[in-house]
Amino acid sequence: MKINQIKVYGYGKWQNQSFTLNKNNLQIIYGNNESGKTTLLSLVMGILFGYKDGRGHSYEQYIPKETSSYGGSLSITTDDNRNFLVKRISGTYGGKVSVYDLDNECDTDSNILSDILGPIDRETFEHIFYFGDLNIKDISKLNNNELIERIQKVGFVGSNEWIAINEKLDKESRSLYAPNGRKPPLNKKLKDYEKLLTKINDSKGNLNEYENYLYNNQLANKKVEQLNNQIKDLDNKIYTLNNHKNNWSLYEQLNNHQSLNLKSGFDDASKNKLYSIKNNIELNNKQIEIINNQINDAKDKANHSDQLNFYEQSEDKIDRLYNLSDSINDLVTSFNTKKQLINDYQTKQESFINEHNVELSVDDKNNITKLINNRETSNSSNTMKIILFVLGIILVVLLPGILKIIGLFLASLSIYLYIIKYNQSNNFNKKIQFYKDKYGFSSNDPKQWLVQNNNITNNFQDDINKYKNELVEIQQKINNYFDNWHFAEEYLKLDDNYGNNMSIIDDFVKKNKKNIDENNSLTKIINKYLFQKNELVNKKEKLKNQLIKFFEQRNINTSNEFNDEFNKQQSIIQENNRQADIKKQLGENEIQLLKNFKSKTEIEDKLNEYQILQSNAKQQMLDNSKNIEKIN
Repeated sequence: MKINQIKVYGYGKWQNQSFTLNKNNLQIIYGNNESGKTTLLSLVMGILFGYKDGRGHSYEQYIPKETSSYGGSLSITTDDNRNFLVKRISGTYGGKVSVYDLDNECDTDSNILSDILGPIDRETFEHIFYFGDLNIKDISKLNNNELIERIQKVGFVGSNEWIAINEKLDKESRSLYAPNGRKPPLNKKLKDYEKLLTKINDSKGNLNEYENYLYNNQLANKKVEQLNNQIKDLDNKIYTLNNHKNNWSLYEQLNNHQSLNLKSGFDDASKNKLYSIKNNIELNNKQIEIINNQINDAKDKANHSDQLNFYEQSEDKIDRLYNLSDSINDLVTSFNTKKQLINDYQTKQESFINEHNVELSVDDKNNITKLINNRETSNSSNTMKIILFVLGIILVVLLPGILKIIGLFLASLSIYLYIIKYNQSNNFNKKIQFYKDKYGFSSNDPKQWLVQNNNITNNFQDDINKYKNELVEIQQKINNYFDNWHFAEEYLKLDDNYGNNMSIIDDFVKKNKKNIDENNSLTKIINKYLFQKNELVNKKEKLKNQLIKFFEQRNINTSNEFNDEFNKQQSIIQENNRQADIKKQLGENEIQLLKNFKSKTEIEDKLNEYQILQSNAKQQMLDNSKNIEKIN
């Protein structure tokens, strides 16, 4: 946490003051005595931890006399770069505190101050971050130890605990010894020591006897020293002989071992090489077996039917005929079309004859012809009537004088002519209805009556004969085409249905071409497998040669012989390693020392001898030790 600004509302001598601290991490505030430095620091601690109340802390209160405002605020920046304004004014329980979020410009929970301070309270702050000066009067009242303690406490965390330990140790030392005490244990021991010194001085009265004792004591101590050295020497010799005794069996194994030479070519590398060759041969055989199965599968899938053999033998002829399929299909289509046209014309002819089996009389035929001519003349005169009527209206409306009369005449004439035409039309319609009823015509067009009666049946028959001639020609071409397929009649069952025959031929050709393509694909696959198999066979031959060469180099014939010799070599290696371990375990120095003995019995005899000497020396030492104790 960093303090950016201090505002004082009222605190001791400070009123309505503001202190902006620099942006660096260090701010020095200095001034003369009583200038308010301690007051300002007390305000900072008061805002952060609460103001001291009047109970036992009246001298630490800085309530201003000239204003009712009491307190201040701190502008701070937290470790996570958040900015707050912490404000504390007078109130119960250390004052009323509030926190304002400067970043978001809003009030926030005052408990956030506890989160910012973390575990730091006023006491921790005073111990770690603050130490003040001592009152001169208070210093004059301190003794040396108290002054030292006060100096040690300045800026030293945990100084109170260290001083308490020091006082505890001083108290414990005073319980052991006091300069003028009688009861402490050390005082009693010192008193007993003085009595013993007095007793010694009294015993030195008989000097000659003391000197004899002293001389005999020196001789006895010297003898004990000699015996002690002898025992140590015997201990070393016994320890060495025990080692010789324990190591003798290993030494015998080392002497009894016959060094055997290893044959080259039977080590782990050779074994791995043999394994690699055999494994590759086995893998090669499996791969060849797999490829053989794949070749057989491909051969089984190939089509070798009689039909396909026939097709392949006749493929050129079949292709020439099949290439004509499109033109023959067109002929078949044309054949069916013309056949259908003939049926349609025959149907129409029969229908017409059944429906219009009439014959006009000569007079009726002439009258109908006149009706047709009169209607056409009347239709052509309609346009003239309209022109006369329009021209008359224009003259009446637009032109003056006599021209209006002419226009009126023309319009009247056109109306007169229209009335005549209307009467003629009614007469025409009556005659039309008369002939329709008489002959049973369905059409209102007299021309159609004449057409139906003008030998139309002869026209139908001409078309039918034409299409029949064309049909015979087309049929001849189609039959010739199918006759050319008789060489394949064993596999092509053709009949009189041309469309069905073309489908049979198309299926026959496509099916066999598909089988040929599949056989060609299978042949390519088989050739690919045969190539791979050839490579594997060559590789297998090389591997066999490697295996033969491997055996020849080692003067063996089989893998079992190699394994037997390899196991022998391993036994030799293990034995040699064991001998090397024995040498390492014994050590060269131990081996040289063991060479001085002929047998384990010799070591045991020497060991027994030293043990007897050691037992005698210990007994002598015991006797001399008792004598020394007596002299003492």
